[in-house]
Amino acid sequence: MKCAVLAVALTLGAAAGQARARSNEIPWGRKEGEACTACHFMAQPVVQSPALKLQGIPAKPAAGESYRLVLSLTAPDVMRAGFLLVAQAAGGAAGTFQAVDTRTEADGDRLRSTQAGSTPAADGALTWEFMWRAPARITAPISFSISANAADDDRSPLGDTIHLLERTVR
Repeated sequence: MKCAVLAVALTLGAAAGQARARSNEIPWGRKEGEACTACHFMAQPVVQSPALKLQGIPAKPAAGESYRLVLSLTAPDVMRAGFLLVAQAAGGAAGTFQAVDTRTEADGDRLRSTQAGSTPAADGALTWEFMWRAPARITAPISFSISANAADDDRSPLGDTIHLLERTVR
């Protein structure tokens, strides 16, 4: 019994250490089917979460055109939050993101929140604005995959709620 308790304590301690090490950034990389849940694992994620909204995506994007998008997360008990957004088509990159302020940063087809963009308003709402340029050629549906962490700010993987949202345009 003592060994089992020790093993659980060591596992949680290592995971908490990882969370602390990443408290200022969300990893760019993401394996297929994996989101914030790789590190924040205590509760089932909220799939197609109504707490997440992505606005500004046209129903039919024009090749090479730029669009101002707004991502919002509303969770009354959130103390800190972060997200990773990926745009893909047929398994590859679909356009590029561009940050418009210090609340987000972009890396090609990926966009993530920064420490500056992690503090919610008093009502638990966060909003991030950014630009997305559609690919020069659009040959397949484009999927926007969002993983967001509504955290309790204890710098551990425990007690956080992960929200997932997938939007696809044809």
